[in-house]
Amino acid sequence: MPDRAAMNRIGVVVPAHNEAALIGRCLDSIVLAARGCAARVDVVVVADSCVDGTARLAHTMGARVVEIGAGNVGRARAEGCEASLRDAAGDLWLAHTDADSAVPRDWLARQLRYAGHGAEVVAGAVEVDSWLDWPAALRGRYEAFYAGEQTAGRHHIHGANLGLSAHAYRAVGGFRPLVVGEDRALIAAAERTGLSVAYPTDLVVRTSGRRGGRVDGGGFHQFLARMESGGPGHGADDPPSWFPLHDDGYPASWQRSCSTSTAPWSTRRTCTR
Repeated sequence: MPDRAAMNRIGVVVPAHNEAALIGRCLDSIVLAARGCAARVDVVVVADSCVDGTARLAHTMGARVVEIGAGNVGRARAEGCEASLRDAAGDLWLAHTDADSAVPRDWLARQLRYAGHGAEVVAGAVEVDSWLDWPAALRGRYEAFYAGEQTAGRHHIHGANLGLSAHAYRAVGGFRPLVVGEDRALIAAAERTGLSVAYPTDLVVRTSGRRGGRVDGGGFHQFLARMESGGPGHGADDPPSWFPLHDDGYPASWQRSCSTSTAPWSTRRTCTR
């Protein structure tokens, strides 16, 4: 197993589908995060079925661009990881965000800090950058719900704020080619494999609050729409869409016995099947 305290390279993977309007902000934030990190940072933008200027803009801003026509975010993340792994020299950390998001300046440095303390996977939180597309009351309702879930120990999983070692990525078999839920599937696989997963609630990425997202059949914007219509959008026995799910469709927390251990992040759970 690699020495996670000595990670010397980071591959940042950004899947994008027609994100010319927002990807510049995303890449600018990654540049600032890279400046605060001692490791070498390479950025791979996977332009999936783009018909706008996403690929051209990302290339102009210095990112390596991989163009595919899958229409599948799981496939896009996997292609980005493979591009980073092919050129890896030394221990590699794979960080993931979304093209409509902006990471904090200490995002990469803190992911590596968690890795140095033993985390093999880091799953952080998100906040909405603007609520202008939504009713005024929705913000308070969402934030109260989010805080309540965190207090209860139910972890939010967001592809916009993930990181893991190359060793962990290979151990779980990579991202599954899912149109939605590829991030939850990865975390579920990490827990099943017995990897150490950190869930820092204070490592926060800002993500777009736009009403129209880029993922059909799910995604953060559709969760907000369901909440606007009268609830989280799920029945009492149906888990919220960001919980890590097993193949049988139930959250990891419903099927495991988990123990909480002291760690340098807000919550760390060591789970056994």
